[in-house]
Amino acid sequence: MIYLAIALCGISAYLCVCCLRVRRQRKSPEWEKSLSISFFFGAIGFLWLPFWLGMTALQWSRDGEKALLLLLFLPLLWPVQLGYLNWWLRYDDAGFTWHGPLLGKARSYRYEEVTEIRRGSWQTAKGATPGYEIIIRCGEKHFTVSPDQNNYRELLQLLSQRVPRERWKREDRSKPDPYNHNAPNSWKNLFLSLMIPAMFLGLLVFEFIRFHLGYYSREDFTLLLILSLSLLLLSLGWTVLTLVVVRHPERHNPSLRKLAAYWVGSGKELGMPPDPVTDPLFPEEDV
Repeated sequence: MIYLAIALCGISAYLCVCCLRVRRQRKSPEWEKSLSISFFFGAIGFLWLPFWLGMTALQWSRDGEKALLLLLFLPLLWPVQLGYLNWWLRYDDAGFTWHGPLLGKARSYRYEEVTEIRRGSWQTAKGATPGYEIIIRCGEKHFTVSPDQNNYRELLQLLSQRVPRERWKREDRSKPDPYNHNAPNSWKNLFLSLMIPAMFLGLLVFEFIRFHLGYYSREDFTLLLILSLSLLLLSLGWTVLTLVVVRHPERHNPSLRKLAAYWVGSGKELGMPPDPVTDPLFPEEDV
């Protein structure tokens, strides 16, 4: 158990150091023309690691080596840090290089290779940065650029100059959307929605560990188990329902679409508004 705890702490500490190093690197002139995820996601690990080490240290005084079981929660934040480290886009006058999230690899494209640029809906959520979500397609590959990311408008202006107007399209709200592009930043909000069942799952594991350490009787643990499983299933069910509604808004009634739209931070409605806001940097189609 001690060796496993050391390994988990070492990996978490390494990811924290990598996030700091990458943040400093992205402030250099070489990364001036780039888009990336907010450092907020990388900084979560800096709060999570010392907090959980402190919890383990407090528990150690009572349970000794058994308290190291708490460190099994450290990997919960690794995907968030890996997302910050790996998702980025760098561009220049000739083309751009995009690196996928988590363990993706870098791919470089010329502007001539862009087969289609789709415009999602205008961000209407309170506090959101005004702008359209942009889906850039290069053959079978595609990725999304959000107005909340740095240098968004500079990249959009460059794309409007280099990619022919006939390749710019508007997302069709009447068709299924497997990538949830009809709700700006929906991937981020759905990820946060998944964090809710993840928290209840973590609570379930935490209580199981405490039962193993002798904090609860079997009767008390049974009640906690029922409560934790109920909350987990309810939150997971709502997250799945939201995902289904966002992907196929045309199949559901307006009230459910409206509720799902508020949940994912899209505003009052999923998809393009009836009278779209125009953006001077976005070439308007003839329809």
